[in-house]
Amino acid sequence: MRTWFSVLFAIVLAPALASGEHANRPSGDPIDLGRQMVVHPLAPGSWVVTTEPWAANSLLVETAEGTLVLVDTPTTPGDTERLLGWIDETFGPRPMVAFNGHYHIDCLGGNQALAARGIPIWGSEQTVDLLSSKGEGMMDQLLEHFADDPVLTRQLQSVVLTPPDHVLAPRRQQSMLIGGETVEILHPGAAHSPDNILVFFPDRGVLFGGCMIKDGDSTGNVAEADLRSWRDAVEVAAELDPRWVVPGHGTEFGPGLIANTRELVRRADKEASSAAIRSLTEAYGQAFASTDSAAVAGLFWDDADLVTLSGGRLQGRAAIADFYAKAFQSAYADARMELDVAQIRFEGIDNAIADSFWHVEGEDLPANYPVDGLSTMVLTRRDGQWLIWAARTAATLQGHTKGVGWPERPE
Repeated sequence: MRTWFSVLFAIVLAPALASGEHANRPSGDPIDLGRQMVVHPLAPGSWVVTTEPWAANSLLVETAEGTLVLVDTPTTPGDTERLLGWIDETFGPRPMVAFNGHYHIDCLGGNQALAARGIPIWGSEQTVDLLSSKGEGMMDQLLEHFADDPVLTRQLQSVVLTPPDHVLAPRRQQSMLIGGETVEILHPGAAHSPDNILVFFPDRGVLFGGCMIKDGDSTGNVAEADLRSWRDAVEVAAELDPRWVVPGHGTEFGPGLIANTRELVRRADKEASSAAIRSLTEAYGQAFASTDSAAVAGLFWDDADLVTLSGGRLQGRAAIADFYAKAFQSAYADARMELDVAQIRFEGIDNAIADSFWHVEGEDLPANYPVDGLSTMVLTRRDGQWLIWAARTAATLQGHTKGVGWPERPE
């Protein structure tokens, strides 16, 4: 089982290799605050604060009228207090507002330090709910993993999970006027996490994408990711046309990170979809072997159709279930089927064509009954689930074109 920690830790171990297309480092020298906290000057009036142990990024913006906006806190209250100390020394007394991008500790582990100062913390209702239901388990996993690191263990033990005390409206997009400057808050849909938000400063073209935006060559933590929805969420970020993009981790801040994320998520979604389709074909064979007509039919959508070997067309899940119920009482009563996927082709995002070799064995099969052939399935994804929408089955004729034009049949 992939724990919350293991997949989060994979983010920072993944190579942060930015391509020339999206390389965009801030001007000005980084400010080392010690103990693995660095402030990177970004655009005028904005800074990225990177804090270990996960190289997590926070964004600090000084608005037109001097209010400071902090998006995501450092991981622990101690680190957040150090950042607030630097802010005090650098800016003096200022009004301040904070946002939490999602419920993971690298976004809000320092909330208690903000709350102690009376700094308002904004977040989504979903972030509040997820922190309540999953936060304790998240911390338990972290403490278990770092049990051999006494320093980090003490830091983690100091965290009192503190939810946002101001809840954002449940709208796709809302505008807030903070310190004379417009701040756009967007709920792009589930992506890296179910609750991730985007925080955009349109006057300066700075977008905080958080862990939804990726620097490097890995999607990192996908334990709670919705890859299909993530593909749409990336386009929400792209429509903003930002000049600067701050990812949750990494030190590249150019708009090309959006294209980088689009490609990473597309690739990850395609791989996950291919795996889901192959698992479906395995389930087909298992249901066939157990003569479970309902299980076979359950792999089809309600509006699916199936053309049988004899040329009959079955329309709808109920008709498919009835056909197999009768077949399992006659020719297929003792049969076993193997399906070996030869290829999967995707048509758009939510449609795929899978061609599979099939083989049937059984003591009660009639003489000269076809035992080898090719099955072509059209699969569609609805609400995140892949099922069969149409299937066509052909038998192999001895001495004809078996295998011509196909990849080598799997053994």
